[in-house]
Amino acid sequence: MLPEQADLIRSDCLYRNVDWDRQTRQLTFEYRKWLTFGEYSPEFCFPLKLHQVWGAPHWGGTRPVSAAKDWQVVDVGAASPGNRKTEPRPVFHIKSVSSYLGSGMTGETWFQKGIGIFRDEYVHHGTLGEERTWLVRFDPMP
Repeated sequence: MLPEQADLIRSDCLYRNVDWDRQTRQLTFEYRKWLTFGEYSPEFCFPLKLHQVWGAPHWGGTRPVSAAKDWQVVDVGAASPGNRKTEPRPVFHIKSVSSYLGSGMTGETWFQKGIGIFRDEYVHHGTLGEERTWLVRFDPMP
């Protein structure tokens, strides 16, 4: 069975939950069009590093690529504060730093190499809208 949602890797960036046609196994025409125009912001651009920024170049009107700053790596540390020196792989804390998500909305993601996303928080300040996701268990493949 084909999945309902798909992700896209384009250049060094990952776009999550893209619109795609399950029958043709391709991005929808509308999604390709707006992606080409720079209206969609990638979720991640690799390699991740402290203070790195990325975003949708033309979202909300034309802006130069250098001003496309929707997401930023704000910290590189450990999964838990007490393990900062002993954590084998760094954890990248990524925050939304623009209004790309919508007015009053903030987003934060924690990403660890070898695991991927292990925590996501999207909160709408001023209403009850909130989504918090945590990875509870991760069993690496043998």
